[in-house]
Amino acid sequence: MTATATLRYQKQWRLERSRGLTRTRPAGPVRGHLQELLGGHASLRGIADVSGIPVSVVARIANGGQSTVSNRVAIALLEVTLTALTQRPNPDGFVPKVGAVRRIRALQAIGHCARDIAAATSLTERDIYLVVNQAGRWITQARWEAVAHAYDQLSMTPGHSSKARAIATAAGYPPPLAWDEDDIDDADAEPATPGEDPEDLDEVAVQALMAGRQPAGLREIERVAAVRHLAEHGWSDHSIGRQLGVCDRTVLRLRQTHQIRSGWSA
Repeated sequence: MTATATLRYQKQWRLERSRGLTRTRPAGPVRGHLQELLGGHASLRGIADVSGIPVSVVARIANGGQSTVSNRVAIALLEVTLTALTQRPNPDGFVPKVGAVRRIRALQAIGHCARDIAAATSLTERDIYLVVNQAGRWITQARWEAVAHAYDQLSMTPGHSSKARAIATAAGYPPPLAWDEDDIDDADAEPATPGEDPEDLDEVAVQALMAGRQPAGLREIERVAAVRHLAEHGWSDHSIGRQLGVCDRTVLRLRQTHQIRSGWSA
């Protein structure tokens, strides 16, 4: 900093101080936010990438190494979210893998094997295996995006692998309908459990319905589950009705009755 810049900074600092303004704040709330992100499998480097704050500063604040932080640093760090970490434009950066693992296991639960999932991505079967089984809590953003793309392509269509479905059932992997899109990447989120409902949801019937088939013995609970899943994926009432074999007004009635928000936009 030049002598002129230093004098200008000191003058501005004295003016702000005379007006009761400060450039720092207690580090506690920022440290608490960082600990929540780290508890959600975020990394210090990922937080640094998103916030633009040096990783050494992020680490020092997270570890309790300073009692105050500048307002600029505090604002930048408090704006970091797990969603921002997984969506940052850095394909070589690392992101929490929990959401990718959940997506792969959910696809297995409806009959998609590693070969199916790999075919919908730029990844190999071995890559899919490593995402799930390799030690560590992070994967590259490029791999996370590839798995998320496969999930979007396959989560509404049942697969044909009875082996994958049997393995998933034995392991208790929840299917796609058990996960909300806003929660699947949250390490603290829990899947919906059909057994907690007074009626036992038939996941196979729901998946068949979303694939355009009409399974025998279909109940409203399965139809509602299908409407909810398709609506959350951005389908219009008209498109949902055509897929499920019902009129638009029926879809609208189900959404209004069960408070299902439409994710469709023109």
